[in-house]
Amino acid sequence: MEQTNEGCSGCNQEQSISANQDNNVSVQQNAPCTGCRKNQFKGKLGTCIDCIVANIIGTILGWLVFLSFLFFYPDKRALYATIFISGLFTLLLSAHGIAYLIKRNKVSKK
Repeated sequence: MEQTNEGCSGCNQEQSISANQDNNVSVQQNAPCTGCRKNQFKGKLGTCIDCIVANIIGTILGWLVFLSFLFFYPDKRALYATIFISGLFTLLLSAHGIAYLIKRNKVSKK
């Protein structure tokens, strides 16, 4: 039994879904296709909720560590490392957010 879903979350191409005798669907709705799974930027960025949540947690914790070092640690050299790591998490979270908005607009224009 095959049916089509809403399309790949990366490139919006239709995918066929195959179900076994127990009607367990082997491909999730709006999952990245094989080509997009190989290209992480196109396929996963902005679609994987686990990655987005991990980036949110990393960003919040990173900035909290930065603020604690800023106020409570006398050696200011440690601030460079903490601001670098916090900045990277923030940049990655921003990339996920921008990719999500772009992909959402592509889907809504269909």
